[in-house]
Amino acid sequence: MANLKAVIDMGSNGIRFSISDISERTARILPTIYSDRLGLSLYDAQWHNGEKMPIPEDVIQQVVKAFLRFKVICSDYGVDEQNIEVLATEATRVALNSDEFLTAIKKSTGWSVRLLSKKEEGDFGAFGIASSFHHVRGLCMDLGGGSTQLSWIYAHNGEVLTSEMAVSLPYGAAALTQNPPPRARIAKISQEAIVSKLKEAYDSLNLPQELTKDLSEGRLNLYLSGGGFRGWGFALMDNHPSNPYPIPVINGFSVPAEMFHNTAAITAAVSAKAENSKLLKMHRLSKRRISQIPAVANLISCVGEAIPKLNTIYFCQGGVREGALFSSLPREIRAQHPLAVATKLAPNAPPDASAAAICELLRSAAPHGVSSWLVGGFVEALAASMFLHASLPKDINAACALQSTITGALAGAHGLSHNDRAALAIALCERYGGRKALDSINADLHDRLKGIVPDVWALRYFGRVAALIAAVYPACNVATYRRMEFQSEWDGRCLNVLVKLKQNALTDCDAIQESAEWIEKLGKKKHWEDGLGHKLDWTVQRVNQLER
Repeated sequence: MANLKAVIDMGSNGIRFSISDISERTARILPTIYSDRLGLSLYDAQWHNGEKMPIPEDVIQQVVKAFLRFKVICSDYGVDEQNIEVLATEATRVALNSDEFLTAIKKSTGWSVRLLSKKEEGDFGAFGIASSFHHVRGLCMDLGGGSTQLSWIYAHNGEVLTSEMAVSLPYGAAALTQNPPPRARIAKISQEAIVSKLKEAYDSLNLPQELTKDLSEGRLNLYLSGGGFRGWGFALMDNHPSNPYPIPVINGFSVPAEMFHNTAAITAAVSAKAENSKLLKMHRLSKRRISQIPAVANLISCVGEAIPKLNTIYFCQGGVREGALFSSLPREIRAQHPLAVATKLAPNAPPDASAAAICELLRSAAPHGVSSWLVGGFVEALAASMFLHASLPKDINAACALQSTITGALAGAHGLSHNDRAALAIALCERYGGRKALDSINADLHDRLKGIVPDVWALRYFGRVAALIAAVYPACNVATYRRMEFQSEWDGRCLNVLVKLKQNALTDCDAIQESAEWIEKLGKKKHWEDGLGHKLDWTVQRVNQLER
């Protein structure tokens, strides 16, 4: 099938197998239809008692066996042979018997392995990070098993700019964890040496003007990829102030720089859990990743010394696999907002014309400047997904809506920040009654989600407006019939909204009136969020005809 692309990513800490659907309508979120991983460290396989050795024959045969299995899976899915790509990074590139290893794969499968140069690996890493968010702007680091790469990235409107050459340093998670460490590197892995090398690498990056400005204003962000950093991200989740942290996926997770650099708190928490035999309960942290935490903590401390004035740290799932796929997409597809793309595919999503009409209604219910959610993909996402749970029983639709971006229909969408996920979840839940419609477990989830997004009042407002729109258009045929319009203005003190409804049997009912009154209640201070909100003056006017 021409729309399916299979990628094998042979990294230092594991080999990832995947099949993705790159159909034009969905390509931006890189939908994965099959995924597997061989938990084999090609880096560790090449070291014994601090001495480097060739990849052992039994390891080569283990890899070949996994490749042959995936070859059958690709055939089962109907993946065209020319759409199967095998990529290998540093652990394969520097292996003493790299040629023999690649020859064994070619002989058994017929697949040629593309051995990425450091430049290609850095470029794919940058595109992988760019795929993980709608906009990316800052420094980026990729922590693999054998090395760490540092560069800068600026991704906007589908264009991805990055350093001409990422700086590669021999400080991978596995390399720093080995005991004893490789003899050739003992002199290089002291903290002072790491700080010095990181400073040298940072100074060599030649930041573009946009990032230099961010640095001077204290707004320079850092984007992290690679298994070692993702492990640290999961440890941060496990010790987050919003505990238990409400969103389990690592991509899109972010923390302030001061929380990221507080390595003592994380290592102490991990040690305490180990003493209490609770270590393995840390989400998505294997024994191997846990063993690397002290080394990763040391590297992060060095980053704090070497790179000044960081603002927010973002964790990315995107790596070589995602970068290879994302870089192959046209710029106009890469520019799409992943939240808007993901929700277009939701069950019960309205046709494009009706979705556009709903967006127009939502935006006209509040003027620009009242809410930050009017820009970006939020309005489009709410319009596309507001009927997703409409057919469910009333006792569960609010809960299912709340969970939709976390463990529900939209959970697997790639490229969504946790801010995106939490915002849409809260608004969709509000569309079905909000927190009062939830059971105690989901009410707790609702409160924890509110803790990671700004402007919660506006999210609840748009959710209630969506409920009114759905009451007027229960069959979602918004583009077919003109039954309502909003006229809004903000006078600096109060949000004034005139709602015009076409007079007919559908709009002349208690449900419509109750929905309008429910929105107006948000204007009272007792319904604001932590003292933040707006006064509302809602006027409902029924007319015989609405002008087009």
